[in-house]
Amino acid sequence: MSKTLAGKIKAIRKQEGLSQEGMAESLGYTSKTTVSKLESDSVEMTFDQLSRLIGEYDLDAGSLFPLGRIDERLYDGCAICARIKAILEESNTHFVKELETGYVVVGDHCRFPGYAVFICKSHVNDLHELPFFKRTRFLTELSLVEEAVYEAYRPDKMNVEILGNGDPHLHVHIFPRFAGDTPEIGPVWQVPKQKMYAKEYLLEGKRLNEAVMKLRSSLDRVLSKHYWLLPDLDD
Repeated sequence: MSKTLAGKIKAIRKQEGLSQEGMAESLGYTSKTTVSKLESDSVEMTFDQLSRLIGEYDLDAGSLFPLGRIDERLYDGCAICARIKAILEESNTHFVKELETGYVVVGDHCRFPGYAVFICKSHVNDLHELPFFKRTRFLTELSLVEEAVYEAYRPDKMNVEILGNGDPHLHVHIFPRFAGDTPEIGPVWQVPKQKMYAKEYLLEGKRLNEAVMKLRSSLDRVLSKHYWLLPDLDD
């Protein structure tokens, strides 16, 4: 997909099966040549036009703009950076997929089957530290990962948490939840650590491979449903 806004407008129109005139009409433009001008980059898109485009086609604002260079420096002493380094070296066996703003991995333990983590590529402590459009993109991609976990495991409820008190590098825990999976209704953390991380729940070998492939397959299906949200990693 083109990284230019003009190219993305054209890609969206074609995905919707519209002519330039048809898209102009659906967006309420009085001039039927407006879309032609936007696609040729001969006029600048106004804020009102951008708002209409996002609203009409249910778009992610962050996906419409090039994110620029994402700071991917890895820092010694950061446990999350060490996991990213292992992904880049192709030695992280829990790695599922790279998205534009982060990496998807399955959890180390499966006390809660389907547990996954979305790791931000940027070494920041908190979500608000990401520039606005990168933040928007990160949250959109997070929602797609959450959707993929749901589609793969069909839980009763999804829990999504940003913690990072021990490892202050932005990463998000994604837990599928099922009725009766904790002693009482509530967060996963009520389960004692010795049980949460018991050896019987360590994800490795065949069980690990199956979990990775299951989530990767589900994520590919979810991404294919959101045409203009696919990351431009190969551009």
